[in-house]
Amino acid sequence: MSTRPLIVAAACSVWGVTISAPKPARHNTIINAIGLLVEDHSNIVQGFLTSDGRFLDRMEAKALVAINGQEAIADHHPTRLYSEDLW
Repeated sequence: MSTRPLIVAAACSVWGVTISAPKPARHNTIINAIGLLVEDHSNIVQGFLTSDGRFLDRMEAKALVAINGQEAIADHHPTRLYSEDLW
């Protein structure tokens, strides 16, 4: 069993608060939910939640998946991870 953290959920960070939704949720699901509270969507950072509870942006998450060899079903971007890549 791996002790390395895995990507487990899509997440968004806004004003330092992380909001996540378990797979198969997509980032737009989260953005639509918090969009009711946040007028300026430029403050929303899209990323992922790890199995150890950390928020990673799309680039950090892509690197973690590569390092861990976490199974992906697609590769939409060379440096950024998308939920569609994992589920």
